[in-house]
Amino acid sequence: MGNNALIVEDIQKDFMPSGGYPIPKGNEVIQPINTLIDFAKKNKWLIIFSRDWHPKGMNHCVQDTEGAKFHPDLHIQKDDILISKGEDASDKHYSTFNGDNIDLLPLLKKNAVTHVYIAGLALEYCVLHTALDSEKNGFITSVLIDACRAVNKNGTSKEEAINNMRHSNIKIGSVKDIVKI
Repeated sequence: MGNNALIVEDIQKDFMPSGGYPIPKGNEVIQPINTLIDFAKKNKWLIIFSRDWHPKGMNHCVQDTEGAKFHPDLHIQKDDILISKGEDASDKHYSTFNGDNIDLLPLLKKNAVTHVYIAGLALEYCVLHTALDSEKNGFITSVLIDACRAVNKNGTSKEEAINNMRHSNIKIGSVKDIVKI
């Protein structure tokens, strides 16, 4: 049996309801994600936190701004693995596999990860693209839907993202499935 990894996508202030690029009910993922983080730490999973880290001129999560900071209630510590993405402002920045400071694929392989669990924001952008890249790279991939929220703007939707994931053999689960709350 292989090892598990948890990727926590972009729990940043700009994505909260009062932020610069609000995701409806984005703050509601913090409690289930913290439950997951605590469970993963207890069970010695590899935990990776990603963040949008855009250059000046972007409309959200600009480097070294208040909006780019993690939500203060998130259970992240200084020594946790942090992948920054989005310095080049192209569409490829959605996936944590395209991080600017850490190459995720070798990190997962070095830790003998076989199953990647993903939770966070936004479902139809960063969560979706990270999940697709995880599956493409041969990992069993699960998206914990109760710990994700969608933007539902610009023609994107939660339902389309979920359908896309299911068609790509990505499992749709919940925090309750993992933690047995």
